[in-house]
Amino acid sequence: MTETKTKHPRGYDIIGDVHGRLDTLQRLFRTLGYRRDGAFSWKPPEGRRAVFLGDLVDRGPFSAEAALTARKMCRDGRALCVMGNHEYNVVCWGLRRADGSRLRAHGEKNRKQIEGFLTSVGEGSSLHHKLAEWFASLPLWLDLGPFCCAH
Repeated sequence: MTETKTKHPRGYDIIGDVHGRLDTLQRLFRTLGYRRDGAFSWKPPEGRRAVFLGDLVDRGPFSAEAALTARKMCRDGRALCVMGNHEYNVVCWGLRRADGSRLRAHGEKNRKQIEGFLTSVGEGSSLHHKLAEWFASLPLWLDLGPFCCAH
């Protein structure tokens, strides 16, 4: 049996709290030497990988685009992502208990917590549900060997 060696990145670019600020994220990528690679994707420099520490959404005007960028990069193996409290809020907003009651109340306070996301994706839209499903699949922490990451 031969040993399979996995090529690990030389480094990670740790990115926290994007909060729907796609302009800031794109500026950061350019500064770090990433190249635009199609819709919602950036290619990191050789041997590097982005690690998103959650809170991709809310506050800024481009929550959907920021989340789609992180999701595409994760799917392409160019990034990793953990769930932040804003992604958790989106997941809880949509979930129901076994008895049909909502996991999170839909009051003014709770709506305000995810208003940026709901406005960006269109509440109840297909995109809303797809991103909420992706958020629900995100780990709470990552063990990257020499260090761990969490929101």
